[in-house]
Amino acid sequence: MSQEKQHNLEKTAKALSQLVMTMRDPENFAGRFSAVINLIAQTPGIRAFLSDPAVSADGKDAALQELFDSAGADVCHLVLMLVECGLLNELQTLRDKIVSEMALTSRRLTGEVVSAVPLNDERLQQIRNEVVRITGQEVLLNARVDKGMMGGIRIQVGDMIIDGSIDYQMDQMQQVLLGGDA
Repeated sequence: MSQEKQHNLEKTAKALSQLVMTMRDPENFAGRFSAVINLIAQTPGIRAFLSDPAVSADGKDAALQELFDSAGADVCHLVLMLVECGLLNELQTLRDKIVSEMALTSRRLTGEVVSAVPLNDERLQQIRNEVVRITGQEVLLNARVDKGMMGGIRIQVGDMIIDGSIDYQMDQMQQVLLGGDA
């Protein structure tokens, strides 16, 4: 990526994070935005549809709102605006920068929850509450699905990693069985 494009992405992320921080519930918006970006990244058909120049912006907007009804019109409109600005391939990078910028602005920790399947809002809130309890600080968590993960979840906040994934547990069992230290 060129330096100019990187610079423009950072400026866009900063502006969007400042806008999001003025909302009544910025964490909720960031969570819904993140969930939509994750699904778009994992679904080649959606990416192809959004990048198809034969589909009008109104058609894309209607499809996004139909597909991501629970995310809300505000998230769908923002995603469409970014796609129409040629940022489809940068959505994940932009999402990460927005979350980081929001954390800097609000003096919160940022973290990531990785799971094999999408987590619902209630489960993400439970995880966030537990991380807040452990760290003693407010935390802005970004959820990501890793289809290569067998199950469980892995949480990273700063240098702290809580790995409850089946992959990690199997690695630990393998170490014990092979006589290594777990």
